Amino acid sequence: MLARMIARTLLLALALAACDGASDAPTDAGFDATVALDSATDSAIDSAVDSGADGGLERDAGLETDGGAVTDAGQPTELAFRVVDAQLPEGAGVARGLELFTSEAALAAYFGGVAPAGVDFSREHALLYTEGDKPFPGHLATVTGLALSADGSELLVDTAHREPGASCETLGLRRVAFQLVAFEATPTRATERAHASSTFDCATSGGAEHAACSEAMLCGAGLICGNLTRGDAGLCYPAALWDTFTDPTEGALTDDGVTTRTLMASGLATVDVDVIAYVELTHADPSELRITLTNPSGNEVVVFDREPVASPVRLARVPVGFSGDEDVNGEWTLRVTDHVPGNTGTLTRWSVEIVSRWD
Repeated sequence: MLARMIARTLLLALALAACDGASDAPTDAGFDATVALDSATDSAIDSAVDSGADGGLERDAGLETDGGAVTDAGQPTELAFRVVDAQLPEGAGVARGLELFTSEAALAAYFGGVAPAGVDFSREHALLYTEGDKPFPGHLATVTGLALSADGSELLVDTAHREPGASCETLGLRRVAFQLVAFEATPTRATERAHASSTFDCATSGGAEHAACSEAMLCGAGLICGNLTRGDAGLCYPAALWDTFTDPTEGALTDDGVTTRTLMASGLATVDVDVIAYVELTHADPSELRITLTNPSGNEVVVFDREPVASPVRLARVPVGFSGDEDVNGEWTLRVTDHVPGNTGTLTRWSVEIVSRWD
């Protein structure tokens, strides 16, 4: 509408100027010419404007009209942000996505009741980017950019995912690749604006044997990064010193008693670097159960202790309590204690994954 008005005005002005410049033409002829211009060119102006020509006028892509008023659509505003240290609770973030947190209560609910420290919700919001449940280690999920839409309601998010290449070794353990960030703005929704993917080539870029490693810096081909289940830094060990041992025997759990299973580990080095327990079972009420794992040195540690989870139970846990200087070759014992009579269940299978080193 605005373009039509401008075009029509310019053409009328040109016509009037032409009439004024023709001194020999009578006044009536000038009036008649103006009327003829309005009727003859109205459809032509409309056609030019509608087709994008605008009669020689340039369109401004950043302008929009609303009821005849001209407004500036605006551009997104890039935002500064910072990474917030956090540990996801088991079972959270297993699917790829974005989660926007506008209150401390919402953040606490997602993180199992306690919000990660470092977000000031009086002036900030928080964003969680998850790439989903992935083999560990090697998958990195990173927020690379944030912007706020012109109206302030939408957070535009740039993300990146790096995965380990085919030459890399990963544990049987899976963990969620994620990043939590805080920023000073208060949008009500979040949308992914751009995403980049990359692959880490362990054969050409990985660390050498006994070199330092981390989730970001993996080991070379044929090596596994040990100790990452217990800390942020590890060392590269030969993959030959790493194995998984499984007891596939299915059997009933003792009601109101102790079920004991054993398996033998062999062919490793001498002491533990990483120990991961995998347990699959069914039970009418898993909150009645306590599960422990005992290593060949006789050290018994808790794997699961009467937690309110649903059946079937599929655990992949890093038990806390093994010293890192205890025997790995020999008999490992799993005990499942049922503390309440009346409910029954089945131990489907269990395994122990071990990364070892020479002491």
